[in-house]
Formats: sequence, C-alpha cells, structure tokens
Amino acid sequence: MNTFNFRSPCTGDGPEAVRTRAFSLVRRLRNALPRWPPRVTVAVLTAQRHRRRTLRQEIKCAARQLERTSPLRPPIEVGVIVQQFLGSERPLAGCYQIYQRSDGSCRVVFRLALAVNSRRLDIDAILAVFAEEWIGFGSEQAEGPIVSVPIDLLTTTQKVNGREADARPNGWEIRSDSANLTGRVA
Repeated sequence: MNTFNFRSPCTGDGPEAVRTRAFSLVRRLRNALPRWPPRVTVAVLTAQRHRRRTLRQEIKCAARQLERTSPLRPPIEVGVIVQQFLGSERPLAGCYQIYQRSDGSCRVVFRLALAVNSRRLDIDAILAVFAEEWIGFGSEQAEGPIVSVPIDLLTTTQKVNGREADARPNGWEIRSDSANLTGRVA
C-alpha cells in the first residue's frame, strides 16, 4: 500500500498534484471505512457470567458476518435478546419482532432461546437459529420473488464398524416437509 507523506513537497504541476493527492486520500479513507452496519445491541439474560460474555461476543461476530453476506436495508436497528426459553404456545428456538417507527426507520428484535423442550442448545445451534432469523427477515425486505431450495444431506445412514450409525447427531431430526419453499418465515 502506498503511503502519503503530508510534509513532503508536492511534485508535479502544483495545485493539480495537490488535488489529485487529496482525491486519492479521500478514496482510500472511504474504502477503508466499513459499509453502513446496523447497530446491533445484544442482551444475554443468563446468570452465568462466562456464558453471557461468550454468547454476546459470538452473536456480535455473527451479526457482522451476516451483514457482509446478507445486508439488511437501512435505516434499521437490530436487537438480539437471548433468554432461557421463549414463552409461546409451542417450544421455539427463536423468533423475531419488527417495530416500524413513524420516521420510517425500523427496529427488529431477534429473540433466541437457550433451551428448547428442556434441552440446552449449544452455541452452534443458537447461531444457526440467529442466521435463519436474519436471512428470513432479509428475505421479507426483498422486493422480488424469493426461491429457497431445500437440500437434505442426511438421507442415508453410515456404517461404522459393521453396524449402522445414527446419521443425525444428538437426536435432532431434519424433515423435508418443514422446508419453506417461498423463503418467507412462518
């Protein structure tokens, strides 16, 4: 990367060289600054200090990665609330709520559960739910049609030492009938 020394005299045609260098400096600064990221506020509601800190860092990192790959339309504020379980008529791993303000801005609150059906979720499962919610909300912002193609990689069982192994670890099931072909979140 070329560096610019402000104290050295400009070589070239005087004012034209200064203007060229100024435009070059502005362009490099603009490229160095990150694109408009949504402000992400994370609240992890657990008494375990280490888990709270780890989850907060992982969710903020995931939000930055998701913003790069699937950006949300500005102006928007993002809030994430992680709690033990979500109170609803059926057990949920996550949901999101959208608040529209009078000035046209939007606030979305992603809610994530730490446990579903008395089963504690690990960080990877929580981040997977967060990613699904983010992508689902992003697809609601899209203007054109959305097509989601489900792909199930766990269709056969593997043999380990002459016996069949469970292709779905930890008792989780992946059902093809639960896929939403429109890309919209139910």
